[in-house]
Amino acid sequence: MKPTITNPHDRFFARIFSDRQNAVDFLNHYLPPKVLELLELGSVEIAKDSFVDEDLRESLSDMLYRVRIAGNPAYIYLLFEHKSFPDPLIAFQLFKYMVGIWDLHLKQHGGKMLPLIIPLVIYHGVRKWKGGESLGHLVLCPSEALKAYVPDFRFLLYDLSSYTDEEIRGEVLLRVTMLVLKHVFRGDLFAKLESMLGLFEELAKKKSGIEYLEVVIRYLVEGAEKLSREDLLKVISRIPEGGDKIMPTIAQQWKEEGRREGLQKGRREGRREGRQEGRREGLIMVQQMLLEDLEEQFGTLPPSLVDKIRRIESHETLLTLRRQQKSCGATADFELLLEKTLH
Repeated sequence: MKPTITNPHDRFFARIFSDRQNAVDFLNHYLPPKVLELLELGSVEIAKDSFVDEDLRESLSDMLYRVRIAGNPAYIYLLFEHKSFPDPLIAFQLFKYMVGIWDLHLKQHGGKMLPLIIPLVIYHGVRKWKGGESLGHLVLCPSEALKAYVPDFRFLLYDLSSYTDEEIRGEVLLRVTMLVLKHVFRGDLFAKLESMLGLFEELAKKKSGIEYLEVVIRYLVEGAEKLSREDLLKVISRIPEGGDKIMPTIAQQWKEEGRREGLQKGRREGRREGRQEGRREGLIMVQQMLLEDLEEQFGTLPPSLVDKIRRIESHETLLTLRRQQKSCGATADFELLLEKTLH
């Protein structure tokens, strides 16, 4: 059984790669060609089991896929290393988890042979991977005569820092996922997100696209420590389709974060301040979206109009105005709309 997910990187990884279509897309674009030739993509099934130790869940997440390779039952085990630096013992962790998979397989299916397991590792840290890609290199072997007794296997490593953005392939959701994972710890995240606006728009037009776009934005809210709320607001407000649909949910998320921070203080004053801070930040975010839309449509706004918008304390009113402002031909038309809406 999968444990409760609290880490934002773990939650994002699980949401994307537990979808069969996304998993197939990843395998189709990133497995070595000779392996892909033997894999029956139509056989891919998502297993619900997790093998990562509880004390390592802050840095590791996993996904297990049942497949058929060359006509035989097999497994593909995907491990996501979401620390910002490589773990030199990752092959040892993989070895333990593979033994766990075999043990579970024997309990469920019996037999006298073990199925093939192809281990994959996605790493998105800032530092390049230097931990090796096999188990054997971890075992101290003082003589060539002893190598026959050293357990060994290789895993397929996807170090996102070694990919250029142009080398990241797949359908639009997979490309967005891999690019966000690659840049989430980096100082260039805001610039990268701005360059991805076209991908966000393309994703929003897909079936379930708004839902997945919200998953991506939620991940950025929770997991991108180097991205300010103001910069994230700018990105969301520039998504041609979908940004306005996501805003209420994200504003509510920030409001809830403020409430939780207040609750953790354990004092009535802290709870009140936390709720007020979260609500205020959400309002400012939506106000800023509306102001930027109006400036793009009409140019510089009268200070009196800016002040009126800054005074609006209702998310619903702000979002209604944002939906209707495109029907206004001039600033004066919008001011009339504003007066009618407020009164």
